[in-house]
Amino acid sequence: MFSNPSVLPSFWPDLAASVLVLAVSVLAGRLLCTRQLHGDDPLERLAGMLVTGLLFTVGIGVTWVFRRPGVHAFVPLVLLAAALWSRRRPAPASTAPSSAIPAWVALGAVTLVSAFFHAWQFDWLGDDGLIHHGHGDLGYFGMLAKALPEARMSDGWTAVGGAALADAGMAQDQWYHWGPVWLGMLIQQVTGLPAIESVLNVGATVMCAILILVSAAVVRALTRWNVLWSTLVGGASIMTLAVPPLARPLLAKLLPFGWLQHGWDSLLFQFSYQFEALQVALILLCWLRGKNALALVLVFCATVGSPHFVGGMGVAVGTLMVFGVLRRDKTLWAPAAAAVGTILLAWGTLHWLLGVKMLTGLGSSGGGGLFGFTWQTLMEGGGRIVGDIGIGLLLGLLVVPGWLALIRIRRDSLPPQARVLGWLAFAALAGSMAAFHLFTHAEKFHFVVFPMAVLAQPIAVFGLALWASQLPGWRRALPILPLLISLAACVVDAQQRKGGRVNSGRTLEQVNALKQYLQGRPFGYIAKGDRPWWIPKRAFAAALLDCRCVRLNPLAEADVGNHYSRFYNSYRLMELTPYKEGTSIHEWSLRLAKSLGIRHILQTKFDIVPPAIAAACKPVFQSGDFLLYEIQQPPAVVSTAP
Repeated sequence: MFSNPSVLPSFWPDLAASVLVLAVSVLAGRLLCTRQLHGDDPLERLAGMLVTGLLFTVGIGVTWVFRRPGVHAFVPLVLLAAALWSRRRPAPASTAPSSAIPAWVALGAVTLVSAFFHAWQFDWLGDDGLIHHGHGDLGYFGMLAKALPEARMSDGWTAVGGAALADAGMAQDQWYHWGPVWLGMLIQQVTGLPAIESVLNVGATVMCAILILVSAAVVRALTRWNVLWSTLVGGASIMTLAVPPLARPLLAKLLPFGWLQHGWDSLLFQFSYQFEALQVALILLCWLRGKNALALVLVFCATVGSPHFVGGMGVAVGTLMVFGVLRRDKTLWAPAAAAVGTILLAWGTLHWLLGVKMLTGLGSSGGGGLFGFTWQTLMEGGGRIVGDIGIGLLLGLLVVPGWLALIRIRRDSLPPQARVLGWLAFAALAGSMAAFHLFTHAEKFHFVVFPMAVLAQPIAVFGLALWASQLPGWRRALPILPLLISLAACVVDAQQRKGGRVNSGRTLEQVNALKQYLQGRPFGYIAKGDRPWWIPKRAFAAALLDCRCVRLNPLAEADVGNHYSRFYNSYRLMELTPYKEGTSIHEWSLRLAKSLGIRHILQTKFDIVPPAIAAACKPVFQSGDFLLYEIQQPPAVVSTAP
């Protein structure tokens, strides 16, 4: 449908692809979104259609690409069952019809704005005319979207192993936040756009547009504002930033227990959370509307879809349940207990019924599990937990008033569940600090970043909007001022993120030429230092070239000594190509390349190809510091040190 020979994204094809995804989501959502489930309000109904339709479409689409059922097909079945069950119930009494035009106009506007923003954010050409690289994790997502159709398996190692690991029986479906990757993969398969462009420029545009619209529906449910104002506040809810980034260097020096747990990010820049975040926003909307059964269905689906949801949402609702028990408040502990029970039910379904491989958290076989703390660590960490909660409340002066507003404000038209949202935000802060200090999980920062970005900060904006709706005249400046300050912090953060990218030192023409030569074929490289094997440091460069890459030489520091490598305890490439005694490292690297179907090795000024390996190759492409070799034959056994 589309093609883009350049490594730079193309705005109009990206916008057209985004509109296509939204249209398909709406059509699928119309099959699932009944009046019994989502009522008559046009904005709420459109929000429900978009979220459920996107979840359904992604699940069915992955099944089509993989040509087999799996965990990806489970969520569509659950949603379809919920829709069929709802149709057997009598429809609620219809209210006076209202026009759906404002809701559709809002969707069109936020889609256009989201597309422009992501075109600016993911424009890799710097002001100096050279290509600037983004974060390596973004490249990893692009590589996964490229690799999954080859492997037909949702396994994180496919980014470097492609189909080779699956063909060798060494890959299986894993529990991971696949939503953004699956979405990007489907966009790439249908449109022909590069994988990283499909993931970031199209997928992120779609997710942000839907997220803003669902958040707008939450604002409207609380304030009864019109669609325009609700949409503006919905957009602000994903931008708000409690702690300005300019303050982080100072915090790193002053905070007694470290700054990482207080470096809260805006949801706008947490791309990997946005697929879960739009589900969380719809869960909150359903809860406010008293549609508890639908909210729990969505909790079940979100648990199946991501361990990050379980970690982030789990610590929040678990702590909320404790709050409710301590306060003897059934309105707090009862819904929290229902959510916790649903999360555990979904996890058990994944682990025991579907047999999904779990690399993290509950059921982890190699990583030491999630709850790796004892009463001794609890007693030792208690002071740090209490201290960090207090610090979080002080640093969160821009958002805490919103939480308090939801708890304190009373009015007849306000859903009683609004009070629970305020407590949920406080629980997210307290629970995340406890998890950070008690859990042994290698990536425990997710237990802080997720609940604060997805729950606490957006809920604060909802509360500030509710507070503003209660005040007359100039007094509305009281809740609006912290909101404006947090939005200004987000703008500064956006500029810093873009300005802080790594300059590759290469021109657009050089990178485009290499992309044209490779034509999507994977390449290997030899490095002296790297990240863990499954997420290489050259992931972004490879994704920009619309291909995969893999480090061909083992590194003790990256593959054994690395914190994440030790936690996950996974060495697939060494298992795929066992090391034979007496074999040189360079010969083993070429054997690994053959096992993975790698025909090219890329040399740059940072990654020099050793002479012993170069002797088995011939140069086929050179531009700037790029020197691409094609492997010809394995070399003789040499005794060169790694």
